[in-house]
Amino acid sequence: MPNNNTNTNTTVMLQFLIGAVTGGVLFKYYQVQQQIDEEEEKKRGTDPTNTTTTSLLASSSLTTTYNERTDTTQGATTHVNFLSDIVQRLWPYLSKAGEQMVRDTVEPTFKDTLPGPLSTLHFTKLELGAVPLVLDNILVRELQSLQEYGGTQQSDYLQFEWDVCWNSTCNIQLETDIIGIGGFGAPISFGVKGITLNGRLQIIAKPLSSTLPCIDAIQFAFVNPPEVELDFTGLANLADMKVKIGGINLVDIKGYVRQIVDDVFAQALVLPNRSYAPLVEHVDYREQFCPAYQGLARIHVHSGRGFEIEKTKNPLFGKDDIPDVYLKIRLGVEPWFVSSTVQDNCTPTWNPHEDCQDFLYCSSRDQIVEIEAWDSDSGTLDTDDRLGTYMRRSL
Repeated sequence: MPNNNTNTNTTVMLQFLIGAVTGGVLFKYYQVQQQIDEEEEKKRGTDPTNTTTTSLLASSSLTTTYNERTDTTQGATTHVNFLSDIVQRLWPYLSKAGEQMVRDTVEPTFKDTLPGPLSTLHFTKLELGAVPLVLDNILVRELQSLQEYGGTQQSDYLQFEWDVCWNSTCNIQLETDIIGIGGFGAPISFGVKGITLNGRLQIIAKPLSSTLPCIDAIQFAFVNPPEVELDFTGLANLADMKVKIGGINLVDIKGYVRQIVDDVFAQALVLPNRSYAPLVEHVDYREQFCPAYQGLARIHVHSGRGFEIEKTKNPLFGKDDIPDVYLKIRLGVEPWFVSSTVQDNCTPTWNPHEDCQDFLYCSSRDQIVEIEAWDSDSGTLDTDDRLGTYMRRSL
């Protein structure tokens, strides 16, 4: 589980980003700096109005796309995305805060979750690189009111979302203690040279006040589990070779580390779990409270179609495999619901009154329902085969 330093270090990053949305000072800085850059462009004989990106990004390899997004059913408004430009300028500072946050959050998890000798895994180098986060598709919703828990007083809060995209060229090195038997052995070491992260972040600002910065605290989380890809280097790239040191399969390290990253996000940064960060001193936790759930979604499993018979590759010693279909369903980061298995059927049907599950949802029309179809295999050496995946936005 993440330790208490997670929120402290995350606050360093989020305080500035939230202030960038709500504070006119930063926007004024952006306007002034943009005017300076445009004047420099004119001196060089170019016309900044003919470019498709802002002048702040004209000299870099990054391109910020200013997408417009509307949501008339919830009274949302869209603003020009100047946050990516500000993040780019501040990245040398934000990346340092992020490096400390990753170290404080992930490293203790190695000890708690990795098996045997791998539990000594630790960072020997942690550099997030020079490529900044890109924030896009900013959606600011109308102020919403909430009746305070146990009382009659109404309290306003501000909710907004943005896409977080990051394609880093990082330099992360990890190493275990010496692993071996009888005094002979060596540490396992490997690295991560790239991280790709894509997800939609939801921020709730509450409580609001009439004193600057007008937001006393924020809570934030990804609406759905973000897509995270790690580009490994070193021993972890040993393809399918079954190389073991001290009984540990080196190939499994990639899976272990990926699972830890997913678990860290799920436990603290994916709805319904939120992280809190006070922006002023002495904020009452009860005033920060905002319901994590909006309602209950009950999903019934009815029928499926389109499954195919797997033809045997050796007719003399085997037979065609008619799929034994079962489904795995989840909403957000709740545990997977597993349906019953329909044997030998390409058009399976289930009893919808028995094969059903209730899920608590937090963000209507944004959270994604995942449905996976699997073929159950009972052979000693066989593993279940995934037949397909279906995803759609809830409600």
